[in-house]
Amino acid sequence: MLTSIQVVSRHSAILARLQECGYISTGELARALNVSVHTIRRDLNMLECQHQLRRCHGGAGELNKPHDRKDIFGAEQIMAIAKAIVSELEAGSCLYVDSQSLGETLIGLLPEESYYLITQHIELIVQAQKNPFIDMFFLDRELSPDGDNASIQMSMAKKLSRRVDHCIIEADYIDGDGNVFEQCNQQVVVKRHFLTCSRRQHVVCHHEVIPDHPLAKIGAASHLRRVFFLRQPTENRINGE
Repeated sequence: MLTSIQVVSRHSAILARLQECGYISTGELARALNVSVHTIRRDLNMLECQHQLRRCHGGAGELNKPHDRKDIFGAEQIMAIAKAIVSELEAGSCLYVDSQSLGETLIGLLPEESYYLITQHIELIVQAQKNPFIDMFFLDRELSPDGDNASIQMSMAKKLSRRVDHCIIEADYIDGDGNVFEQCNQQVVVKRHFLTCSRRQHVVCHHEVIPDHPLAKIGAASHLRRVFFLRQPTENRINGE
């Protein structure tokens, strides 16, 4: 009984914070509620199944107000990053994209040439379907509260017969040796797989210094093309190396 009360209490706290902020990250919630990221992820999955919020990469947004990273970091930054990446792509490339807002902008910039898109973001699949030149592979996921999404996605990824030409991911930190780090969560194993098997990597970092929350090493970007750092809009700049 106590467990049920605790779950209800957490859910109420999550929804209250969501109403206040419009977007909540799993890491912030885990620290605020003093529980594991896995517990928060399970809570968010349950609330999504109850149609009380909308899951998105790294957290959740209000049901009818999808979170867009462009609102946080500025549409100009996202556009500049997307343009820089598109300039590196070759016609016919196979792309793995694990960044919803950046991916939406990138897809909109692709020239009328054939591309192959791999992603777990249904929003990107829906947008790509409007472009007849893009073929797609959707890394589906279960919406059940205890669904092991990473295992499902990894099983599907290993069945792919195509080599990934460009891996485009968001990450928390990248060190001077090209080692990429991400907040500990189930998706680390999926990102690690594509970072390892791709021909070229493009990493969008959220932090220029190592953050204070726990990180997991995704892998070494041995064929790194570009690193971008997202900055707050007040700085009005973008850094690509």
